[in-house]
Amino acid sequence: MTIRQYQESDHTELARLIRILQEHIAALDPLERQITGTTFDANVYIDLLIERIERETGVIFVAETDGKLVGFVAGTIQQQDEDPAERLAAISSITGRVLELVVDSTYRSRSIGTELMETMEKYFHKNDCILVRVNCFAPNAGAHAFYEKLGYSDRAIDLVKMLE
Repeated sequence: MTIRQYQESDHTELARLIRILQEHIAALDPLERQITGTTFDANVYIDLLIERIERETGVIFVAETDGKLVGFVAGTIQQQDEDPAERLAAISSITGRVLELVVDSTYRSRSIGTELMETMEKYFHKNDCILVRVNCFAPNAGAHAFYEKLGYSDRAIDLVKMLE
């Protein structure tokens, strides 16, 4: 397996992988709020992700095996003190933000996700980040356990309530 930086020719495969993730998340969603099927436009989603990566000093790394993309991680570098309220409440720091981590379901449990995260963490470290943030959809217990195994811990919890 090889991990390398994203190239424009990877766009279609990134869209395929993000569609896999979206279907997985939707299947776990007890509130049934996630968009799936033809309603979810994976190509537009990837376009928006790439725009954000370019705008926010980020990178996408892809995992390739036997000429096939089997996963990717996307992340950006954020200056915490850009928000005035943050400057008052927290120590200023440069933070790495993992936006997406996807591994094709047929290639999971092969350390691909771990290697992608380690590559992203090295990128963040090289760019003076002192911590890394990643969101995890609460019903996705497998992803939560994966991140804990890599040394991540809960920092903030987002609670929701459906109104009638």
